[in-house]
Amino acid sequence: MNIVNKIIRYTNNKILRTPGLEFIQKNPDEIKRRKHINFWINRASKIKSFQKYFFEQGVSDKRDNLNVRFKNTPDYMISENMFDALATNGLVVIEDALPKDEWISVLSHFNDLKSKSKSKSKSEFEKNWNSKPKNPNFFSKTNEIAAAIDISEFPYLNKYSEIASNEIYGKTVNPTVEFHYLNLTEDLEDKTRGATYLHTDRFLPHFKIFYTPTLIDEDSGPFQYSLGSHKINENYIDYFIKGKNYDETDEYSKPLINQTETITAKENTLYLAFTNGMHKRTVFKKKDKERSMVFLQYIKNFNKF
Repeated sequence: MNIVNKIIRYTNNKILRTPGLEFIQKNPDEIKRRKHINFWINRASKIKSFQKYFFEQGVSDKRDNLNVRFKNTPDYMISENMFDALATNGLVVIEDALPKDEWISVLSHFNDLKSKSKSKSKSEFEKNWNSKPKNPNFFSKTNEIAAAIDISEFPYLNKYSEIASNEIYGKTVNPTVEFHYLNLTEDLEDKTRGATYLHTDRFLPHFKIFYTPTLIDEDSGPFQYSLGSHKINENYIDYFIKGKNYDETDEYSKPLINQTETITAKENTLYLAFTNGMHKRTVFKKKDKERSMVFLQYIKNFNKF
């Protein structure tokens, strides 16, 4: 059975996984980049559900009047207005997103991470983490502990995930779910590529769900998004063909960075974002500030088009 699972994981992760930035980062030749990008963009454009969200243009005139923040619906659904805002802006924020019991459950999972961050074995943790929580050591001046867990632990988060993946991908895609707790240990945080610079995750349509059970103010590293930067057009394709770092330091990123939205968040807030658009976590501004965030990601389980 272990061999079968390894074969399945290898097939999904290596053979069937949609491509990221690896090829274009390794190949500076713009002709090769263009062929690669155009091939995959053409494949993506044939998916009906992608048309509304990534390929329809001419919606910028609506953006100034389209709010990205919403209160939850009584039945904890994603409304048509929310999806319209997501299509136009690439971002939608839902406040009071989870029922109280599930919100408290998420908080208790973060408390488990924080209180036992120095534990030496998985058995010392109370919650049903998929593996021993650990520090990814991605940031130099923050303490971080992260752990993966099954989505079935959180039925309402799972409901949002199923609604979103069905609408955007045209089918239910099971997410990988990771809890990340961050705490600034020094007075100032250095910027980190792939995180605290405005950047893109990949050139193909891509989304994530973020959920915070706790307040995130302007000093706590709030999420920032360049509205509309997820739309696939000539400027978008030029950015990937001619880019180097695939972040805000590239000259060709400038047309993609117009109106940015910084998401300071109340407790119990969820947001969906198209992370093929320009986004980042802003840096912490005060020592000992904390940030608790749940990430739902789909790239491992959404196979090639």
